[in-house]
Amino acid sequence: MVVYDKLVRDRIPEIIRRNGDTPVFRILNETDYWTYLLKKDSEELEEVRLAETSEERKKELADKLEVLRAMAEYQGFSLEDILMEADRKKEKNGASADKDFSGTLYPRKSPDSTCRKMLCQSGLG
Repeated sequence: MVVYDKLVRDRIPEIIRRNGDTPVFRILNETDYWTYLLKKDSEELEEVRLAETSEERKKELADKLEVLRAMAEYQGFSLEDILMEADRKKEKNGASADKDFSGTLYPRKSPDSTCRKMLCQSGLG
């Protein structure tokens, strides 16, 4: 017997049965579901990191997007809501396309709350 202890997509039990095996699974309560979504998100990020080819990365990013969709829906948002918020933030703060990296900041005056928040979130402040 193999124990996975992880969140799986809805059709996985059906696929396991079709392969002649017997799946053992349970429906998670709300608290456990969020906990396992967070674990799944970390797992998918690691798989993106370890992907060696562009095609593998595309598949792993699709898996990560599916987890993001589930996380958004759990919080009462659609994926479109999240994309709209991302666009709003992109309009306000810019994107990552220029590959800008902030390693050190030498403020002329005390940083405003937005700057402090960004520094703290990045581990720089």
